Amino acid sequence: MEPICLTAVNPATIKILSERPDGSGVIEMPLLSPMHDFDMGLTASGKKGTASITMRDLEDAVTNFSSWPGPVPVHRYPHRDYEETAGPGDGFIEKLFVRAGQLWAQMDLTASLFAEVKARQWRGFSIDGASRIKTATKAFTTFTVYGGVFTNRPASDVHARVAASAAVDADLRTIYVPLSKGASMSQNDESDVTVRLATAEAKVTQKDDELVKLNGKLADANAAVTAAEKRADAAERKLAENAGEVATLRLSSDRKASDLKDAEDRVESLESTNKDLRAKLSAKENEGVAAKVVSLCGAAIKSGVPPAKIKQFGDYEKDPVKFASGFGSMDTLELVLKSLPRDAALSAVNSGRQAAGDEDGAAVTPDSAATLRKLGLNPEFASVTKESEAREIYEKNAARK
Repeated sequence: MEPICLTAVNPATIKILSERPDGSGVIEMPLLSPMHDFDMGLTASGKKGTASITMRDLEDAVTNFSSWPGPVPVHRYPHRDYEETAGPGDGFIEKLFVRAGQLWAQMDLTASLFAEVKARQWRGFSIDGASRIKTATKAFTTFTVYGGVFTNRPASDVHARVAASAAVDADLRTIYVPLSKGASMSQNDESDVTVRLATAEAKVTQKDDELVKLNGKLADANAAVTAAEKRADAAERKLAENAGEVATLRLSSDRKASDLKDAEDRVESLESTNKDLRAKLSAKENEGVAAKVVSLCGAAIKSGVPPAKIKQFGDYEKDPVKFASGFGSMDTLELVLKSLPRDAALSAVNSGRQAAGDEDGAAVTPDSAATLRKLGLNPEFASVTKESEAREIYEKNAARK
């Protein structure tokens, strides 16, 4: 588990937020920027191949910082192993955050280190980070920053003593952030001091400054071309994946539309069936109402209520349901029928009906017939409950004459 030491950093601004009466103070400064495919052979690890620092690594560092089990100390050079950082610190990282594509830290520095930073005695900062790290109480599987040192050594010299100790299992990295010699400091009315950061090419030792610049530009151009090609390849792969997902979503949408149409047809069918059932139920209920109306009216007539008295409320024979609706309920109809005046003679006649087998199909007792005649009523009409029956008797009597 060898350390990885980097040198590339974009110019940025370091800001002193506050200074206490005891000389200690709080600063903000950038720690890390995304880097694609940098050459491991040019770092302190000496490994072959390339590696990258992504925006996701920066975001993971912020997330893991919030749940790191304990303070995150910073020191003066040299680097310390994990166990040695348990002692007094020269300062502490209080907060990590991403700003303008860079990982920034807010640090609380002791008076002595704070004074050295203000005096521009330090030209760089090297973080201690790991892509996976397991402490005694917690494990982290993504990029984590757990410390760092202020240093004046370029990347090729700052691997120093960074290594995994018995107390931590990690793939450790030290990443060097150089501060330019020309960094100037100024203080505004609010006692804020800013320091300008710049890129250092400390790993290159050639005497010809012009050649160094050309080599740097060439390397940057090659790296940019390679990164652009990889981004284009990734974009093409993503586009192909998205096209497949869109096709799948369209098929799913078509299936759902078909299922919805089937469900709507089923609902329509159920509503039609329900409508038919309601109609049948209503017809059945009307049949019951009609039978009840005819029964109640027949019983009233039998008890002596003249049919005309009942028909003044409507034609119960032709439309018994409509007749019943005028009373609101069957109970009300029954009460009305019971309250109608009764003819004692009709009651006696209807109560004394018996089968006689004559041509009129009905007969009354001689006494009842005599009583009806005295009242001027034809006994043949005593058993009539329908208009059709009365008309039939009338026509028969007319034929006899």
